[in-house]
Amino acid sequence: MNRLLTYLIFVLTLLPGQIGAKNVNAEIDSLKQISTPQKRVLDIEKRIGELYAGERDTLAFVHWNNCLDLLPKDSTKNIFSVELDKAKLLYRLNRLKVYKAHMSKLRERANGDHYYLGKLDFLHARMVYAAGFLDKSLEYFDSAIGHFEAANSPHDLAKALNEKGVALKNLGDYSNALDAYLNALNHYKVLKNERGFSNTLMNIGVVYKNQGDYKRALKYYRQAQTIFKNTNNFRGLANIYSNIGVLYKKQGKYDKALNEYMKALDIHEELGNSNNIGNVLHNVGTCLHKKGEPHKALEYLYRALEQKSKTGSHFRLSTSYNSVSDIYIDLMQYDSALVNNNKALELALKTGSPELLVNVYETRTILMAKTNDLDEFEKSWAAFKQIDDTLQSLEKSKLIYQIQADYDLQVEKAIKESREKKAVIERRSKEREAKLESEINKEKKKEKQLQQTLVIGGFVLLTLLALSLYSRMISARRNRKELENKNLELQKTLLSKEEKEVLLKEIHHRVKNNMQIIMSLLRLQSANINDTYIQSLYTESQNRIKSMALVHEELYQTRDLTDVNVKNYLEKLVQNLIENYSLKTNIITHSSIEVNSLGIDTLIPLGLLLNEIISNTFKHAFINQNEGRIYVELTRIKDDEICLKVGDNGIGFAADWDQKDSLGQELIESLTEQLDGTIEVSGDRGVHYVINFKEQ
Repeated sequence: MNRLLTYLIFVLTLLPGQIGAKNVNAEIDSLKQISTPQKRVLDIEKRIGELYAGERDTLAFVHWNNCLDLLPKDSTKNIFSVELDKAKLLYRLNRLKVYKAHMSKLRERANGDHYYLGKLDFLHARMVYAAGFLDKSLEYFDSAIGHFEAANSPHDLAKALNEKGVALKNLGDYSNALDAYLNALNHYKVLKNERGFSNTLMNIGVVYKNQGDYKRALKYYRQAQTIFKNTNNFRGLANIYSNIGVLYKKQGKYDKALNEYMKALDIHEELGNSNNIGNVLHNVGTCLHKKGEPHKALEYLYRALEQKSKTGSHFRLSTSYNSVSDIYIDLMQYDSALVNNNKALELALKTGSPELLVNVYETRTILMAKTNDLDEFEKSWAAFKQIDDTLQSLEKSKLIYQIQADYDLQVEKAIKESREKKAVIERRSKEREAKLESEINKEKKKEKQLQQTLVIGGFVLLTLLALSLYSRMISARRNRKELENKNLELQKTLLSKEEKEVLLKEIHHRVKNNMQIIMSLLRLQSANINDTYIQSLYTESQNRIKSMALVHEELYQTRDLTDVNVKNYLEKLVQNLIENYSLKTNIITHSSIEVNSLGIDTLIPLGLLLNEIISNTFKHAFINQNEGRIYVELTRIKDDEICLKVGDNGIGFAADWDQKDSLGQELIESLTEQLDGTIEVSGDRGVHYVINFKEQ
């Protein structure tokens, strides 16, 4: 026996690399504390089977069968536990026929015992849920709950209620999910099971987060966090930190989110779980991207990919590759963006997840527009629209299903209450009639007693009427209270200021992307035109759109959603025009911008105005010149009045130039009027504009 024990301990230390040496040694030390050699061998066999499951399934079966051989025949609970482990592995290996036969055999062996039947239904519910059949899993969760209640097994009952809540939450049935969680919470509280209690608190927080009630979600997260700390449950604590980070990220509080993610990362790295490390690193990367730190974000996303590659999850890998592609698009490194988007698409197609595919195709559509690949742009756009429409249809179906389910529940409740009331009335009526008949038969000849009987009957009727009126009054109060609660819930769903800012940033980001797509389409169209004059018109249109898109880009990247940094914007605009016109002349620019910020209503017409003036300069001012100079000056004259000076050292106006026939000049004058301004133009040693206007 000792030789067998030594052999088993040796095998345990050679198990696959996902189990650290420190953890294995700790487990062996604990196993040595078991009193009898027979029990020690049995526990080691079972533990080896658990560790092999999912890695080397055949060996897992061997060790579990060894357990069954070693267990006493009257050890029903232990035998049943090992048999359930085998059933779980059969389902995961997709050996469904064998699984079904094995479960039928166990059901017969249970012989009507509610505890074992509950265990079987609970296992099957979890397997069906893992396969994606959420509706079907609810039937088996309910059956398991009924059996555990009958068997008076509160621990298993609480666990089944919690798992049912997870399924309902993922189906979008938040009301019933909360009912299941709160029921589980009460059982865990009675059992003083802090682990189950804290996990359920965390699940309740997730429901409120999905409903947009971030304040209440944070309240439950913090309660769970306190318990995890007190019980040294580091894995649970790390999960809480991650969930709180997601909460802050959704509200646009990126610094707070990063602080929570980093705390979660420290714990997961200490525990050595590659999957959780990869998820947290991914969240840190996307948060840094939102914060406007793309290069730092890439570092964390590549670390996330390194960790996720160890687990091989197509879904998680695709998500990170797509986030990397998004950042490279913003950095205008389109080759790198395409490489990562191709990887994301390949993995997303393997998962078949519409939510993942719609994000990957959206990124791909923007990328193809920026790289002028019209064929791929059309394919990606078509795929994106098809999947997006499908998702919207699914959401509508889910909403209709939920409304119908709520309606059916209310109808069923009303019918039940009506039947109960009717039964009460009928019973009382029969009792009253029997009593009256008995009194009449006994006191038939006594008029006085008959009158007393009638008085009693009248009193009973008045009492029933009073009770009915009281019941209606209580019901009316209850309905009024429910309406007040619903109004409070509706008020809580109103968007906060921070959420509005996040949404407004998203709008500016999408407007910028749409304008870039329009520019790309114009550029693709002009590529097929040989007429240089028409091509120049397309270029001018693209430059005008670019001047507007730059405003939205600046608004998306700034923390202040009302004002834009004027200096950054105007310098980018001038540099963009220099690149687009590809002049042979060496252009030297000088800018003096003394106005710090302006609103979008002022900056868009100002940008278009500067675009037209500088475009005219590049087209006419430096003909046959090796070098040219332009200057842009912006100063504030009064609180609401600003002066713009733009000029060059070119050849000046041509002798036959007529400003009335110039579309560019008409636009300049029209935009000046839009700004309530005045314009002065001179042609001395170049062309010089002085425009005074009011801030809008």
